[in-house]
Order: sequence, then structure tokens, then C-alpha cells
Amino acid sequence: MKDFNRITVTGNLTRDVEEKMTAEGDRVTHFTVAVNSYNDKVSFLNVAAFRKLAEIASQYLSKGKKVLVSGRLEISSWTKDGEKKYKTEIIADEIQILTPRDYAPEPTSKSAFVQPPPNNPKPTQDQAEFEGMPEAFGEIPF
Repeated sequence: MKDFNRITVTGNLTRDVEEKMTAEGDRVTHFTVAVNSYNDKVSFLNVAAFRKLAEIASQYLSKGKKVLVSGRLEISSWTKDGEKKYKTEIIADEIQILTPRDYAPEPTSKSAFVQPPPNNPKPTQDQAEFEGMPEAFGEIPF
């Protein structure tokens, strides 16, 4: 049976994408994804994308964007100043942007909803249906 090396993660970019060219002339991008685990521990995973995927990543990804990355796990080693160094990274073959296109950072206000203007005239039929319902999550009794 052939070995299976596949990893899929979702998380947020911790920095903007760095783009470089390989010695062979292929485009490569590097970025880091912060992945939250079930016990509130955060793992920072290095990701590399090559060729066309690298081009797309450099165009559309930036710090803070939520992504799904699938690929294979690769561990590289080298010796620097007599010391053995290691690097673990995901070699991406698929990247999906999970952040909506019209995403804007959340407002700093603690309000869960945008309130209508104070001088709101007669409510519409849709608004009338919801009269008497709680206006914020804090008022829902569960």
C-alpha cells in the first residue's frame, strides 16, 4: 500500500504573502496560517504554494484572511553553522479563501445589531411582524 501524506487546515493568515522565484524560474509564495485547536491552543503552520497557485495566492491573500489550505506535509533539513535545522511546511495544491469578498473588520462597538435611525417613520410590514421581539442577543431567554 502506498503511503498517504495529506493535510487540510483552516485558519487565518498571520502575515502578508511573500513571493519569490525558485532557481528554476518558478514562482513560489510563502505564508503562515494560524490554526485554532479545540483546546484553545494555536498552531502556526508555514505554507508554500508554487507556480499558478503561487500567483493567485499573491494576488488575493493578505494578513487576516481566513483560508482553507490542502496539500502535503514536507519536512526539510539543512545544516547551518554546524547546527542541523528543520522546517515543516504544507506544500499547497489547493487554497480556498473563506473570507467573504465584502468583508470589513468588525466594528469596535459592542452592539450586535445596527440600530435604525432614531426618527424612523411608520414601520414597514416586515418591521411590524417583528415588533415585540428582543432587539439584541442578550435579551433572548436561552
